[in-house]
Amino acid sequence: MFLMVPSIFALLTRSAAAEEEPFKRGHQLGLSAGTPAGLNVEYAYEFGRRAVYVSGGFYGTDFYGVQAGVTLERSGSQRKALSLNLVGGHFSVEDDTDNSQQDTWSYGGVEVHLRYRRIFLAPVISFGDGSVNNSGWRNDNNPVLLARLGFTWPL
Repeated sequence: MFLMVPSIFALLTRSAAAEEEPFKRGHQLGLSAGTPAGLNVEYAYEFGRRAVYVSGGFYGTDFYGVQAGVTLERSGSQRKALSLNLVGGHFSVEDDTDNSQQDTWSYGGVEVHLRYRRIFLAPVISFGDGSVNNSGWRNDNNPVLLARLGFTWPL
């Protein structure tokens, strides 16, 4: 049974020659759900085995966030890739219980970016500081797990 899973996966994917397309230079644009702003716009520029990206959204002064990252190491192919990124970001959301209070979180961390075709999952272990009140978080709760799930299109 255990040996059947890789065999089925191999049948469902293209040939190994098509899979080993090298990384290309280029711009990518996409959407994601998760940190830093709920629904985010994604922009990335890939150059060979490295990439830089920015992700974020702005929904007025009540809710906004931005995250940027740079690839430290990337393996795989154009179709399937795994990369390790260094990231930094900030988000702010208005507290529902007290309209005068803004909850903020500024952070840095390490992200593992998993991509299959145009879909990606990007969990982040972050360390930071902020004033997130009334939500169970305290300023010294580190690390915090953040994540994005989304898709991108080459431009």
